[in-house]
Amino acid sequence: MILLGFTGAGGERTDVLAQPHRFAMGLLAGLAHATLRVPRGRVAQTLSGVAALAVLALAWAQALSAV
Repeated sequence: MILLGFTGAGGERTDVLAQPHRFAMGLLAGLAHATLRVPRGRVAQTLSGVAALAVLALAWAQALSAV
């Protein structure tokens, strides 16, 4: 939010509440990753990569359908 105010980026369609929400979700994901046992190895890496690409594709599909 500070960066938005500093750069003057904003308007009536700027989602200001998304910034602290992203920070909180990143904090929770980091805490979960630090405390949970994460599987290692080639299969785990492949599944993680596929999951990341799927999330990215779904996000783009949702964003483009909203336009």
